[in-house]
Amino acid sequence: MLGNIAGQPLTDPLFAPVWRAIDDRALPVFIHPTAPPGVAAMGMDQSHLTPPGTVDPMERLAPVVQLGSGPLVIFAQPGLGGPGSDRPGPGGAGLATVIALARARPDGLTYGANNTTSAHYLISQLLQRHAGIRMRHIPYAGTAAALPDLMAGRIDLLFGRWSGVDTDTAASGARLLAVTTARRFPALPAVPAVAETLPGFDQAVSYGLMAHEQTPPRLVALLAAAADGALRQPDLQERLIGTGSFPAGGGPADFAALIGRQREGLGEVIRALNLRPEG
Repeated sequence: MLGNIAGQPLTDPLFAPVWRAIDDRALPVFIHPTAPPGVAAMGMDQSHLTPPGTVDPMERLAPVVQLGSGPLVIFAQPGLGGPGSDRPGPGGAGLATVIALARARPDGLTYGANNTTSAHYLISQLLQRHAGIRMRHIPYAGTAAALPDLMAGRIDLLFGRWSGVDTDTAASGARLLAVTTARRFPALPAVPAVAETLPGFDQAVSYGLMAHEQTPPRLVALLAAAADGALRQPDLQERLIGTGSFPAGGGPADFAALIGRQREGLGEVIRALNLRPEG
């Protein structure tokens, strides 16, 4: 997991990283050995964006540092598009073919993604709005859970993380149609970016550390500096890219600005669909 890889170099005795599994996402928690009760830094991703009418966790959290961000991969079942269109070509021609099919058959194509308040689902909705298409969402509990249905042709597309897919499994049937960032991902150089077909589209899943609002600013700054230093190590950067993420870094202000941009962009979808947290 990104947090575990990014956290291991933060072994300065000042921070004594302690990784704990919390909820079904196994998100990391840093606890300072001398911090007062309740002072911790918790890794969060943009799937925690707040639907209208619910408690906003950002009111009780302070951004520390962005650890990384990575594209979603749009997978396609092998037979989608018919003969001659089963491989993405230069400039994202494979995605262009799928978009044309979806425009000709509104709600006719199906796609797998996580639940309706996940980053996966929200990014899939943004892509449909950008392309002027409608597809039918089939919820799954993660990328690996959806792959068998994709390879069997029971769903047409899948929005998932590369890090959640066994390479041999993907190679045996699922096609990698595009990545959802503006540029191609270094670990998948042959896979086009969505922006090559839909100029301006750039959506990644971002991860970082968040602290309780009452965490002393000095401790926030120290934790941010330690994480930023670790993320600059070439070996760690290589490992992060191997898990499907671009290394990030920076400081609290940088991370706060990113969160603001993401919340603004995805907030439109959340409000339009009247989304609420699921169960």
